[in-house]
Parts: sequence; C-alpha cells; structure tokens
Amino acid sequence: MNASELNISQWASTLKDEKPFYLAVIDQEGRLTFTNSYFYTSFQPVQTPGAQSSFFDLVHECDRPLLKETLAACSLGEDATTAEIRIKNDRLRWIKWEISRIRKPEDRCERFLFLGYDIVGEGLDSKENRYTSGAIIKAQEQERVRIGHELHDNINQILTSGQLYLNLLDTGLENFQEVKAKALEIVNLAIEEIRNLSRAMVMPDLKMGGLVSSIRELVNDLRFVRLFNIRFVHSSSDDIEILSQHKKITLFRIIQEQTKNIVKYSTAKNVEISLHCCNNQVRLIIRDDGKGFDSQTTRRGLGLSNIYERTQLYNGKVMLTTAPGKGCSVIVNIPLNPTIRY
Repeated sequence: MNASELNISQWASTLKDEKPFYLAVIDQEGRLTFTNSYFYTSFQPVQTPGAQSSFFDLVHECDRPLLKETLAACSLGEDATTAEIRIKNDRLRWIKWEISRIRKPEDRCERFLFLGYDIVGEGLDSKENRYTSGAIIKAQEQERVRIGHELHDNINQILTSGQLYLNLLDTGLENFQEVKAKALEIVNLAIEEIRNLSRAMVMPDLKMGGLVSSIRELVNDLRFVRLFNIRFVHSSSDDIEILSQHKKITLFRIIQEQTKNIVKYSTAKNVEISLHCCNNQVRLIIRDDGKGFDSQTTRRGLGLSNIYERTQLYNGKVMLTTAPGKGCSVIVNIPLNPTIRY
C-alpha cells in the first residue's frame, strides 16, 4: 500500500505488527511536522512538533549523510526506502526506518513519512538480539585472529631475523659495520610494520582530508618504498565525499586490505586504484600485473574474506579476476543508497 495514497492515521491503522512503532513526518528541510506519541515521548524534541523542531538534530552525526542520501533516493523513486539510523537521546538507539514520500496536490513542498522500529534496545526480540550480539562477537574474533597472524607471521619473523644479526655483532668482526647496518635496517622495518598495524587498527580520520586525500596518502607511502609503480584515478571529489562516513571508511579499509595483499604476495610492477561514482553506485577497482593465482584452488585468505564481508554489509558485490601469471583485479560495486545490514 502506497503511503502517499493515505493520510497518516489511515496508514498507521493498517499496521499489524504489535511492537511499538515510531511515526514521524518531516519536510524537505528535515523539520518535524508530525509525530506520534511514542516518537515524541521516546526522543523528547527540544521544541514541540508545532514549532517544527529538526529531525536531523536527533540523528547521530555520522548517520546524517546516510539520511540525506536516503531522502534523495526516496525523492526520485515511488517505493519506500529502508535505512538503519542511530537516534540520539539519553543513549543511542539503532532504528530501522521505512521512509516514503508523501505527495498531495495541495502540498507546496515535499514531505516524508518515517515509520521505525528499534533494532537494538527497547522492542528488540531475542532472535534479533542474538543475531546482533553474534555478529559483534564474530567481528571481534576475526580482528583478533588477523592481528595474531600479523604479529606471528610477519613481525615475529622480522624480529627473529634481527636477533640473528645482533647475535653476530662483535667489535672484532671484520664486517662489523655491515652487520650492524643490516640489524638496524631490520629493527626499523619491525618498527614500521608495528606502526602500520597500529594505524590499520584505528579508524582513519576522514573528516578533514576526506577519502580521496586518505587514499592519496596511502598511495604516496607505497610510492616511497618503490615496490611497484602505482597510480590513483577517481571521479569528482565532490561526488565521492558526499558518501556516508561509514561507506568511505569501508572503501578505505578495502583498499588497505588489497594493497597489503599486493605487497605481500603479488611481486607486481604496476598497480592501479580506480574509484568512481556512476550509475547510482560507487565502483572501486584495484588491479595489479603480478603473478596472480588460481582462485579455484587457492583458499580465500582473511584479507580477501574481509573485503567480501565489508562489501556485503552494504549489499554490494565483489568480482575477483585472476589467474597464474595474469595479475589480479578486484572490483567492488556498492549501491549508493543501499539498506545496510548490521
């Protein structure tokens, strides 16, 4: 049933779900023009709805870009759009909203109908609670495993090599300075690897420089070590930077994962990173001309699994093209206005 064909009371009365629901109407500027009592008593806007308090003031800062994207998509389409957005009160609440455009001949401006249910917090049934808790635990465990692999397989091996060179040091050694220089080089490499691991564990700050600037910094770091030639091409920064903060961080994480894979395994000479917004989707392509691998027989490692899982969070898709001696291409397509799964 199309919400635009009914008045608010009629549409609300057709709902069969017995859980409490939030109901609100906002105009194109985000001002609240109507709320049901459950919405108002739960979120207690500073002003009364009659004074047209802002819905955006109730939304968590990180989710406001997503809300604006969703409203823009809703304006262009006839169907209801869903989005999971955090609302601020005495605590944060994850709420799943179904958003529909209200169109009436007498309306001078566009309005939107919001119908919402709690995802985390009051009204959450035990099945959803178990799913959410399980997803968080799974993500934490995967991160622990990844860090453990990095410490054991990479940093531990570097430090072991450094220890061997330090054991050789003796003031009477003929090539003392050469061994000392090599030991120092290995220690510095270990320091750099720990720094990179620490940086990867911390959410990147994309608020000041933005996603494009962060990718450029990563590319410049790779150029500095001269492992391969690398170039970064992208569409308008304005188009990219309007993406939600969560989506930009996800794209940056994917680039981090795949460039790390290229450094460790590919022996590539040339790498290209491409990021474009077009056809209602954002497309990220990371190509290298390295040794490649057989995707049918090679087990998908943690790095590639992370890329798939991060993309699927936004209902996106990953296309992997590779073969022995043919390099590797990872293409990530994420809808600009997806329903996010948490």
